[in-house]
Amino acid sequence: MGKETEGLVGFLHKCRAIKETIRYSNNDLVERKDTVASHSWRASEIGVLLAPYLEDKGVSSSKVTNMLVLHDLLEIESPEVEALGHRDKKAKVKREQEVAKTLFEGYEGEWKDSAQLLLTEFLEQTTLEAKIAKAIENYESNMHVIEEVEPIKDPEHRKLTIDYIERRRGIIPIIDELIDIQLKEIEEVSTTQ
Repeated sequence: MGKETEGLVGFLHKCRAIKETIRYSNNDLVERKDTVASHSWRASEIGVLLAPYLEDKGVSSSKVTNMLVLHDLLEIESPEVEALGHRDKKAKVKREQEVAKTLFEGYEGEWKDSAQLLLTEFLEQTTLEAKIAKAIENYESNMHVIEEVEPIKDPEHRKLTIDYIERRRGIIPIIDELIDIQLKEIEEVSTTQ
């Protein structure tokens, strides 16, 4: 077994932390806390299911899905993931950039270089694939909040949730369609008792 492969396996063991890292732990309106791993899984699933549409539009669906799998590895270094509207955005960006620089330190190989490049591309948000991956990531976060119901019934949280996904509008038509459906879901949840 080569050193690169041993490093890859060691890194995979390190990734176990996202299975136990809780999301929304600081939001009293969210009763059913989610893990980072379950969020990453469903966001990636969305990327897989959108693959035919993305490929038809000339977008690398594998790149989008790979970014979705990798994007939350930054949370390995975080004890909790703060919820929408309950975090310091500038501090979050700074922390993510710092973690991204050191996450793969001590590892070697093409796998490390590829993962580092994808993670950097996701954070920089300069490519269409990165923007789509970020929109899907936000969309999945909102799915959890909508399924929780109580946050959507709270007017302040509902506005934050709507603003959070609306800013991803205009990337590609399928994302706009997803946003329209999500806004309809929010409206339905907020008006039912």
